[in-house]
Amino acid sequence: MRKISEPDEGLVPDRCREALYTEMMTALDEIAGKHMHLPAFQYFADVTRTWHETMCGEREKPLVVVAGTGIPDELLRAAGAAPFYILGGSREACMYSDDRMPRDADPVSRSILGYLYQIAGEDPSGRLILLPLYSDSMRKIAYQLTLAGWNVVTVDMPPLQNSLAALEKWKGQVFQAAEAVSEHVHSRITAASLRSAVREAVKARSEMRMFLWTVMGQDHVFSPMARILVQNSYYYSDDLTEWTRALGRLRDEIWQIICRKRERYQDTPRILLMGSPVYFPNEKLPSLFSDAHLRVVWNVDPSTEVFETIPHIAKAGNSARRILAAVAEEWYRYDVSGAYIRNENLRQKILEILETGEVDGVVFHILKGQIEPDFELTWFEGMFEEADIPVFRLETDYQYQDVEQLRIRMEAFSEMLTQRRFGGRKAV
Repeated sequence: MRKISEPDEGLVPDRCREALYTEMMTALDEIAGKHMHLPAFQYFADVTRTWHETMCGEREKPLVVVAGTGIPDELLRAAGAAPFYILGGSREACMYSDDRMPRDADPVSRSILGYLYQIAGEDPSGRLILLPLYSDSMRKIAYQLTLAGWNVVTVDMPPLQNSLAALEKWKGQVFQAAEAVSEHVHSRITAASLRSAVREAVKARSEMRMFLWTVMGQDHVFSPMARILVQNSYYYSDDLTEWTRALGRLRDEIWQIICRKRERYQDTPRILLMGSPVYFPNEKLPSLFSDAHLRVVWNVDPSTEVFETIPHIAKAGNSARRILAAVAEEWYRYDVSGAYIRNENLRQKILEILETGEVDGVVFHILKGQIEPDFELTWFEGMFEEADIPVFRLETDYQYQDVEQLRIRMEAFSEMLTQRRFGGRKAV
């Protein structure tokens, strides 16, 4: 394996950039073509396209890059940093990192590393890389990049939840990250800039929550892959205010179609999707759901739960530190990442969903190499068994060789759920 600090040879970065461009543009063109009946959707496709053009060097590259989710974007926006988030999701970026990470490393981390070398590989010293340490793979990436001379700031997730000491440790991590960002972009974070950033973020997340309530389970109007693109675009937007307005317009368009069609697929099994997150442009899982006639009515993972994070800063006064502490506390309260020994937040969220009675089955998505969700699965299987809800453990990666095998298994799962709906839950 080549050392990570060694330069790339020949035209490998250019070939990777071309492959990334083809992968993203093909996915964007296809999904935009399927949603021409929703003019407001084009805004979100354009936001994603702009993000990708920045990634591939066609626009000015950012000063601050965030690898993954889990770092409060309020502190970044308050510093005027225009954060550039890299979520993963690209099969081509995974392949580009093959010689930098073990092949059994999880696809999200490999994809993030491949993207990082595209955005900062030529001159990493000019950019600040923020890395949340929510998995062993992310810790190894941070170590490798630091050895290679990259300007990396890590934010370490505490292993315990509902612990005052862990909360204080987490706040300290957030304070350090805020200081590093402020110093790097030469802009001081003030109480006024924090309040403005929090208000902007709260409006955006509140609108996203209403949007998800509208589109979840309405696959005949708005596809699961389109929903994932819109969710991801929250991290890609430079202007959250305009993004929020556009999301409101899209929600109105979708709702008008729903009311006109009056189709809700009452006989289609309702699925809770949890475990590893799904990122655009990888459409493997959404296409499997579509082929098996399953509709996702709930989706819980670290990338979606950020929309539940609504900081309460009214009592923080005019202290930037107290406002930032309130933001950090709210993020800690709703984080469901795999960093914890016992993921209490995730367990509580799933219990609340089960109480609604809207779930017929659970798809527990495991990306190969992401062992953290698997540790929780045993506990959840017991809870779902008690509630008489079948669980389908789906382990895969970003490659497509196993699609046919997974499709057969998913269709069998769907058929079993359909029979239960018509014949009663106990008739398995």
